[in-house]
Amino acid sequence: MTAASCHPGDVWAQKPKAHGVTPTELARHSHAGEPHHKIVNDKRTVTSNSALRLAHWFGDNPEQLMSLQARYDLEVAKTGSGGELSSLPTRLHLCASPVKRQPKSVHGRAA
Repeated sequence: MTAASCHPGDVWAQKPKAHGVTPTELARHSHAGEPHHKIVNDKRTVTSNSALRLAHWFGDNPEQLMSLQARYDLEVAKTGSGGELSSLPTRLHLCASPVKRQPKSVHGRAA
């Protein structure tokens, strides 16, 4: 896992500390409740609702938090796919080997 794709909770765990707020206070003020604790502890993904609430409270951009989550999810998917993804055919591979098409039939009979 690269540093650029760390779990968003790792990034957001530092924000309350930097603003002198405890995670419990943040959850209460943002009405995020338990989901914030789960995000910070890498037990839950960032939802759009959580991103809106946390970004609103901090005066940040919710798209930034969602982008962190998307990058993390992609990295996890790449790691989890092993070599399977690279063994799948691509559009270029399929276009390079033309498929012979049957002539169109007229009234259900081959032409």
